[in-house]
Amino acid sequence: MARQIRKLAAAFALLSGGAQATPVEVVVAHYNEDLSWLSRLTEGLRVHIYTKGSNVELSMAPGSDTSLVQLANVGRESHTYLSHIVQNYEHLADWSVFTQAGKPSFGYKGHRSGGGHLLAGDSFANYLIPTPSGSRFVHTGAVHLPSMSHLLRAAYCINDEHLENGDASTCPKEASQWTPWWDIGDFRNFLSSKVQSQHGKDVMDFYRKYINPAHKGDELTVVFPQGARFAVSRETIQRRPKVDYEKLLAALSNDEDSYAGYFMEWFWSELLVGQQQCSVPAKVAPVSHAEAMDSLVQRFPKSMGRQLSVIADTPNGSISGGISGGISGGVTTTSTTGTPEGLSGAMQHNVALASLLTIMAWIAA
Repeated sequence: MARQIRKLAAAFALLSGGAQATPVEVVVAHYNEDLSWLSRLTEGLRVHIYTKGSNVELSMAPGSDTSLVQLANVGRESHTYLSHIVQNYEHLADWSVFTQAGKPSFGYKGHRSGGGHLLAGDSFANYLIPTPSGSRFVHTGAVHLPSMSHLLRAAYCINDEHLENGDASTCPKEASQWTPWWDIGDFRNFLSSKVQSQHGKDVMDFYRKYINPAHKGDELTVVFPQGARFAVSRETIQRRPKVDYEKLLAALSNDEDSYAGYFMEWFWSELLVGQQQCSVPAKVAPVSHAEAMDSLVQRFPKSMGRQLSVIADTPNGSISGGISGGISGGVTTTSTTGTPEGLSGAMQHNVALASLLTIMAWIAA
C-alpha cells in the first residue's frame, strides 16, 4: 500500500507540474450502487458521477471535486462513458478512469451476484496512475466473434495474486493462464433477440461500422476488461474524431438495455487503442462454463489451496463464493436460496470436491 501511495504522489506531482494542469478524473456509471467507496479515493481527484437511478447517497472526503449528473436510463455504462467523452471532448482530463459504480473488488460471480471486476492482486489505485502508453486495460476476458465463445483469465476466476506473480498486466504472460474456450449458451440467443427487437446490427457489422471499418475478415478474437473498467489519456481518446463517439452514442441511446451496450463492453480497447495481441489458447470447440471452471481447479491446485485458506477464515466462505467467472451483463439467475445458478447445486458440489481432492494431493506431495 505504501508503494502505491508513493506512486500516486509521484503521478499527481507530474500532473500538477503546470499551473493549468487538469487532474485525474474518475468517470462513474451509476444506477443504484452503494457509492461509499468513493469517499476513500485519494484527494486531488475529480470525480464525475453520472446516475441513471433515482436515489443517490454520496459522502465524499473533504477537498474532493465531485459532480453529479442525471442521465436517461439507456445504453448501459457505455452510454455514460460516451456521454462524458462527447460533452467534454475539447477539455478532457489528462487522464480519465472509466468505471462502473460498484465497489472494485476481486472477480465477478455473475449478473447481480457480486464481484467488482478486479484481477487477483490488482487495485483500483493502479488505474489512477497515468502510464507512458496512454492507457491501462487489464484484459480479463476474450470473445471469439461471431461465435461469441468466451475465455476468462485464470487470475480473474481464482483469487490468488501469486497465480501471475502479482503482475496485473494487460495480458497474461502465457496462453495457459486462461480458461478453455467455453460456450455462452442461452446468452447468445438473448443478445440475438436484443439485436432483432431493436433493429440493430449483428456483432460483425457493428464492429465494421463503428470500431474498425478496415476489418475484412469474417471472424476475430477480441480481448477485453470484463466490467468495462479502463483508464486512458486525453491524447488516446482524441486519436479518434469526436464524430466517431457521437455516432456510437446515438447507437446506444435507443433502449434501456441496448444490444450495443453489450457489444461495447467487448470493444472499448479496440476502439481506443486498436486490436490487442494477447496470447490465447487456439480456437477449438467450446466446452461448457462448468467444464471451463473445473479445468482451472485441476490446473491450478496451489492457487486453489491459497484461495481456500483465505475462504476458510471468512464467515460463510465457500468455494462457490470464491470462484468467479460469470458472463458480464449476462442473464445468470438466482435461486430461492440466494445461490447463483451458474455455480449451484451439483456444480458447487463437484467443484468443491474436486478442489479438496486436488489440494489434498498437493499437500501430500
